[in-house]
Amino acid sequence: MRADPKISVITVVLNDKHGLRRTVQSVVEQCYPGLEHILIDGGSTDGTLDIIKEYQPHFAYSLSEQDQGTYDAMNKGVERATGDFVLFLNAGDSFYHPKVVSDLVRYMELPGSDILYLCHARRSSGRLLKAKGSAMKRLFSLPACHQAILYPIEALRHERFDLRFGIASDYHHYQLISAKYRSNIVNLILVEYDTSGISTTRRDLLERDLQAVYKDLGTSHISTPLLWMDGIYVKIRKWLKGA
Repeated sequence: MRADPKISVITVVLNDKHGLRRTVQSVVEQCYPGLEHILIDGGSTDGTLDIIKEYQPHFAYSLSEQDQGTYDAMNKGVERATGDFVLFLNAGDSFYHPKVVSDLVRYMELPGSDILYLCHARRSSGRLLKAKGSAMKRLFSLPACHQAILYPIEALRHERFDLRFGIASDYHHYQLISAKYRSNIVNLILVEYDTSGISTTRRDLLERDLQAVYKDLGTSHISTPLLWMDGIYVKIRKWLKGA
């Protein structure tokens, strides 16, 4: 008889009380019983702590203290996670519907914890971001929105997010672990994610940090041209949308 996995949902937040309520409520509404929710706050001062206090009974663990940014907070969450797998659902993001985690588990190959599960995500603007398995995609960006990647806990314990790479730390991390863990694409929309984050709104900063990752990995010669081409595609798409 198959034993369903325990899944740790890690949420990091800083001064986003409205987004946090939406995120936590979507976790509370999940019908999958094997969830634990870990909350890491970076020292909010806007009323976020009141939301944390309101939902405190639903958290397996919560912490509020200053940190070195999102990925430092995510590393702290991993330290407290006790699940077989980890999903990062940050303030402003939400599960797509109350049964979606149960739907995901039905796709999983168990036993075994050497698989990265890549799902689809919908932007808060409505656009669908599909997980892609092409080797070309992985050369210059994540193959899926990081909120829609289910990580084996061991992949996060052995390789933490490297804070040197700013908002591209998740891409750097994925490149390191994807050589050791298989990636399976699951054909479902797992999350709706907030598009007001800096990695979405400040492409210039994202490109800068990605360049640092390429240099560290030794892939600048091929990844940089692909990133440049993707930038042109994004600009054309925006122009057509506004035309």
